[in-house]
Amino acid sequence: MWYYSINGTQRGPLTDKEFLREVNDGLIEPDTLVWNDELNEWREAQNVPGLLAPEDAASRPGAGLREVAEYGMFRDERHWRDADPSPPAGSNAAQEARYKNSPHYEPNPSFFSFRGRLGRLAHFLQSIAVMGVLIIAIAGTTATLVVTEELVGGDGLFLLSAAAMVVVYAAAAVLLVFVSIKRLHDLDLSGWFYLVMLIPFVSFLFALYMLFAPGTDGPNRYGPVPS
Repeated sequence: MWYYSINGTQRGPLTDKEFLREVNDGLIEPDTLVWNDELNEWREAQNVPGLLAPEDAASRPGAGLREVAEYGMFRDERHWRDADPSPPAGSNAAQEARYKNSPHYEPNPSFFSFRGRLGRLAHFLQSIAVMGVLIIAIAGTTATLVVTEELVGGDGLFLLSAAAMVVVYAAAAVLLVFVSIKRLHDLDLSGWFYLVMLIPFVSFLFALYMLFAPGTDGPNRYGPVPS
């Protein structure tokens, strides 16, 4: 979505087609401040590469608008700082400014963090990785105990096996909690919703929801859109 400012008055959000109409009507001059969430900062139109053709920018207001899709080449730029003019109301950056001081907000959460967000694909891959580690740990523990069976005896082997399995499953459960809570945050839900997984049958449906439901469109109280 596009925004622009004339004499301190903000207009927007505008779709690509609406913004193109404003340019063709001569409302967007080379020195007009414009904003797009892909740019994430106010810029003069003439300083947005791919927006106004250089050879025409000074000839008439809004001359030579190139394909608006070209601004996509700047989607990785993030220049907005606290000292800069406020982002336009309704933009993704405005939402980010609103929530960035939240105690739940973490832009780049670590694996062992209950804060921040985790997208669908990352949630799936990390869950599979945890289960893979669990299988390897069980296999390794079992093999070790079988090798040492003569040293510990039958009863001792049973007790060690039980203790080892409890430790391994508890560790895997904790890792899945880290992953799942961040996925719930992506859905703009509190991590406490993970307790639903304790309810028989409902837990299966809720797991499918976490796996397939799209996350919040734009920043929410737990962080920006996961990369």
